[in-house]
Amino acid sequence: MIGLIGKKIGMAQIFLENGNVTPVSLIKAGPCSVVQIKDEKKDGYKAIQLGFGEKKKINKSFCGHLKKAKVKSVDRLFEIRTKDLKKYNVGDKLDLSIFNNGDKISVIGWTKGRGFAGGMKKWGWHGGPASHGSTAHRRVG
Repeated sequence: MIGLIGKKIGMAQIFLENGNVTPVSLIKAGPCSVVQIKDEKKDGYKAIQLGFGEKKKINKSFCGHLKKAKVKSVDRLFEIRTKDLKKYNVGDKLDLSIFNNGDKISVIGWTKGRGFAGGMKKWGWHGGPASHGSTAHRRVG
């Protein structure tokens, strides 16, 4: 199994053949650089480490890790386990050309952390009445 790292850039809508409208997420996927190849002898498992995006400031230890792969800077690192490591070399660029038209893909995403937030900020609830003696204008429920 192989994959790419991407970033959600927005939302759009498409019309299906039956006329219904469905929301879709727009994702900027790739190009990703192969930063490290992990093998079973040294690391205990087989995986490739991909880097995505660009970061302005990186610390020296991370810079040394990227220098081995001859990659300038990456914003995110992600490991993908794979059985066939011979296809990939450190420094290779992966983009959407690794997929064929009509391939099914699996998407994994993370919600941005918002700290200790209430229901309005966390889930977009509208809240109760804000005046006329109400004390629960931002409370859930």
